[in-house]
Amino acid sequence: MTADPALVPDRFARRTAAPRGFDQSYVREGQGGEPVVLLHGWRETSRIWWRNIAPLAEAGFDVVAPDLRGFGESDVAPDGFGDAASHSADLYALLRSELGFERVTLVGGDLGGVVAQDFALRFPGFVQRLVLFNTPLPDPRDGVNPTETLILVGRADPAIRPDFDAIAALVFPNRVGPFRVAYAGHSLQWEAAAVLNGAIRHLCRAESPRAGEHTTYVGLGSNLGDRERHLCAGFAALRMLPGVRDVVASRVYETDPVGPGEQGFYLNAVARVRTRLSPRALLDQLQAIERTQARERTGVRNAPRTLDLDLLLYGEQVLAEPDLAVPHPRIAARPFVLEPLCDLAPDLALPGGATRVSTLAAAVRHPAAVRVRET
Repeated sequence: MTADPALVPDRFARRTAAPRGFDQSYVREGQGGEPVVLLHGWRETSRIWWRNIAPLAEAGFDVVAPDLRGFGESDVAPDGFGDAASHSADLYALLRSELGFERVTLVGGDLGGVVAQDFALRFPGFVQRLVLFNTPLPDPRDGVNPTETLILVGRADPAIRPDFDAIAALVFPNRVGPFRVAYAGHSLQWEAAAVLNGAIRHLCRAESPRAGEHTTYVGLGSNLGDRERHLCAGFAALRMLPGVRDVVASRVYETDPVGPGEQGFYLNAVARVRTRLSPRALLDQLQAIERTQARERTGVRNAPRTLDLDLLLYGEQVLAEPDLAVPHPRIAARPFVLEPLCDLAPDLALPGGATRVSTLAAAVRHPAAVRVRET
């Protein structure tokens, strides 16, 4: 009689890395495809994914299943912390520094879902999408998570709030679902493995550009009021625009102000979008989004603002109109634009030139004035 492969402890080879000063254990299968990272829950280990790793690897994904710090075969970290922020920092070091990924999809339930949500907000340009199931959700009044998110719910789980669907709808404006899965409870990845594997396989692949679309880059900034909320609202609104899809966010940077008078620090980021809208129509939509966040245009250049959305690049087009210029005329001199732009397209050359964005960024880089926002 053949044993269930999911019950074989050493079915997958384990690897170890120490990018944060302690040994972190992980499984990696199917190298070369789109990275999918599987995050286990509280009192679980990566073995909870034994029914998912092989099917996803066979479907063409690069599958990574780590043991979070202090779980399974991963050491307890020297700092002794076990909060979501610490797990996120560990994962970023493992996935970016050790494994060299540029973008990932995060999948998680229970604690893994909490870590995935935290990670997506801390490193937005690094997270392509989330797949969440049976996990705690934040209070919607604390802000939205603009990351593209697929939400599943194991129905036979008494730990999930009855209003989970309604809360998820408020927290994740750019979502697919929630879809309720029958005959599954809290450990949906084990109890309904085929459902989860199929959902990831069919829904978690980036689409290629379509006819009539242009790859466009939009700069976002805020230094008035609740900066994080304004920036999240900007990303969420971009994702909901008709004629716009596949919105990808850079990391968020805190930057010194360059405008007149005493101003607070900015939060800056860049979004890459695919759009069928014309440059003029897109600019009109960007300004409409600014107004939803109480943006006031005073006529003073570089004045403080709740939310600023700049059309930076629109495909290969070059436009020079009185109130619409692309590429944005000051890209090459703005490290707070070039740094997040490097997160998304370091090898991109501006229309009409041969110099890569990474080279332009290196020429004006100022780490003290443009800092990655870690929290």
